[in-house]
Amino acid sequence: MKIAPFLSKDKISELAERKYHQSGLKALENIFPFIDNETLQKIAEEEIQQNRLEAIAPIMPFVSKGVADKIADKILEQEGDSENFLKIAPFLSKDKISELAEKKYYQSGLKAIEKIMPFIEKETLQKIAEEEVQKNGVEAIAPILPFAGKQILSKYIIEKYL
Repeated sequence: MKIAPFLSKDKISELAERKYHQSGLKALENIFPFIDNETLQKIAEEEIQQNRLEAIAPIMPFVSKGVADKIADKILEQEGDSENFLKIAPFLSKDKISELAEKKYYQSGLKAIEKIMPFIEKETLQKIAEEEVQKNGVEAIAPILPFAGKQILSKYIIEKYL
């Protein structure tokens, strides 16, 4: 759809929905930047309802953080902590990823959040690190250190070993 940049948002959304229902999500990949958030959210929700969660990732850079958070909730509801969730983690709001990380940490421990650590807010990682030190000692926070900032490093590692 080479004419997409020259069409109105309404026309693009109308054409996108029609093309999506005729040819599927893959047919829209070249025009994602021109499709409005509401239409992308509607398409993403249809993909989720059809249990085609692996197809959602290409949409994520083009939706708002709010829409991304809603999509994440639906994926987690259907699949739990799957690879599909990990693919969309970079596009979630910091609040959502931190909320999910804390929940996951308290349910399953530090190992459960290792793959999403680069996206978790430092404050949340520092809180988790403090809990982990209390439970399992300083050595247990090694996976957090590259992402938690100098405050944790100085508080636990430097004080203990230097």
